[in-house]
Amino acid sequence: MIVSRRWLEALLDRTLDPRDVADRLTRHVAAVDAVVPLHQDLNDILIARVLDVKKHPDADRLSLCLVDTGVEAGGGPSKSCAAPRTCRPARPTPTPRWAPSCPEG
Repeated sequence: MIVSRRWLEALLDRTLDPRDVADRLTRHVAAVDAVVPLHQDLNDILIARVLDVKKHPDADRLSLCLVDTGVEAGGGPSKSCAAPRTCRPARPTPTPRWAPSCPEG
């Protein structure tokens, strides 16, 4: 049986430590085979706020977006963007940490 920690937290109306829950379930109910963290593959995704949008100087269909990831000082890097509806100022947008930044200028 697979049990979600978030479901248990909602049911009990409090936060739970995954290892503590596993130990208690093993002692009182049934053995826990594993505690598996979900969505670990999303660690490299940040939610960034678009601060400014300019036309890309070398491409007709791209924009340069200045984004605030909350990590870098000074507003963050510029990112190339091909999605016109995504590149709007003040809109939160998923951005990978590894996305290449554009050089200033």
